[in-house]
Amino acid sequence: MGPDFSPIQVYAMIKFFDTPSRLRLRHRGAGFTLVEMMVSIVILVILMTIIFQIMQLTSSAYKQTTQGTGTMQQARVAFERMTRTLSQATLNTYYSYFYSGTQISSYLRQSELQFVSGYGPVAGASGSTFITTSGQNAKQVTHAVFFQAPLGVVASSNAAAYGNLGNLLNACGYFVMYGPDTSRPNFLSSSGFVNAPPSENRFRLMEYVQPSEYLNIYTTGSILSTATSVPTWITNGLPTDLTAASPANVRPLASNIVALIIMPEQFSNTTSTNGQANTIPTNSPNIAGFIAVPPTPTTVAAYDTYNYDSAYKAQTRVTSTPSGTTIQFPTGNQLPPLVKVIMVAIDEASGARLAAKYPTASSTAPPDLGNLITSSSALFQKPTHLHSAGGTTGDLELLQATLNSLKANYYVFQTDVVIRGAKWTVN
Repeated sequence: MGPDFSPIQVYAMIKFFDTPSRLRLRHRGAGFTLVEMMVSIVILVILMTIIFQIMQLTSSAYKQTTQGTGTMQQARVAFERMTRTLSQATLNTYYSYFYSGTQISSYLRQSELQFVSGYGPVAGASGSTFITTSGQNAKQVTHAVFFQAPLGVVASSNAAAYGNLGNLLNACGYFVMYGPDTSRPNFLSSSGFVNAPPSENRFRLMEYVQPSEYLNIYTTGSILSTATSVPTWITNGLPTDLTAASPANVRPLASNIVALIIMPEQFSNTTSTNGQANTIPTNSPNIAGFIAVPPTPTTVAAYDTYNYDSAYKAQTRVTSTPSGTTIQFPTGNQLPPLVKVIMVAIDEASGARLAAKYPTASSTAPPDLGNLITSSSALFQKPTHLHSAGGTTGDLELLQATLNSLKANYYVFQTDVVIRGAKWTVN
């Protein structure tokens, strides 16, 4: 027989077992109030907005970084290719008789090849256009350099016959121009491609390589020894339209290259006033310090120039004794032993902003960042003005200030290229 429970104990036991059940039923039937729902939604929206903004900023930063890194990587590869090719420049010089009338007066360096760089030898006397003797429709931006090198490049149609001759001579050149992408496929410009992306105008580093079997450097009259004429081996090798799709012998190496500076230098333990190694006086008959009994230069500007032309060969000295003695300029048929190469590149985002800022710019009227010779205060015309010195702001710093004012991201590449084929002498 079981234990006896009083009525009070029985009631307490019923309440004990019944209470959780009613509490569970009440919990199951309970819900959120409208205020609680609204607060929850507001908090959720705030959190999602914050997360979305973080993802957007991260994506934008990643895109800009990727574009900037890609552009600079392309520029670095192009810079290395250009300097490596430049180091292979050759003149293949030799000594031969120089006749004064019918008499042999001296031995002088001779060469059928040419090394030319800077503004004047390429752009002509006025400097208003890149190439003036043909129909090329692009303006030279800052400097250009043209030379010969044993690269062994031949046309694809002759690859089977000449492809194994790796030391064949080629005409080479590097310059900066503004315009559309010449490597853009032709079908993108056709009228039937309605959704084709627009052609983009950019500053570009261009490479000129003439195949060996078409080399015309040995043509009579191809080398000119005046700074106001363009050698025909350059004009005949360049296409008549540098902005056409896939122009012959010319291709873009890198986009968004806004400046190229070529500075021929000599080996020296001393430096000039701008902190650079001594540059080589080039295209003036007043070449102080390089010839016996040199004429006195009238102004420093007579030889303060980037221009270099190995075709400046000889002149007759009429200011010394004995009169009529033939002398040779130090640049006559010589390669500069050192060439300082400076290249300024901007990223793609900066290039797009620059094109948007100058929507009417073209290859014949590119945006002037102060580095076009057509400007009244064009930069990079005098080596002594390259860097700041004596309270005067240097050309490179002026260009950087211009890029900063445009909020452009830029990088300056700089190196001294040793020309392996140079055998420099001062007389």
